[in-house]
Amino acid sequence: MAFQAEHYEGEIHVYAASLQNPGMFEPAFHVHTDEQLPWLKLQDNLPRHAGSAESTPASDG
Repeated sequence: MAFQAEHYEGEIHVYAASLQNPGMFEPAFHVHTDEQLPWLKLQDNLPRHAGSAESTPASDG
């Protein structure tokens, strides 16, 4: 349901699908897009990171 990692010190990340009302929260960027399935087509202009947001520079959507 959630995870904590050393490289996100002081943070706990929650999976949107585990929230009671995930529509209340809007994403700010996409991560691990280098692992994106070929049939997934993201149709927004949010920044994209090939890996984690902290480890890779963002590219435009």
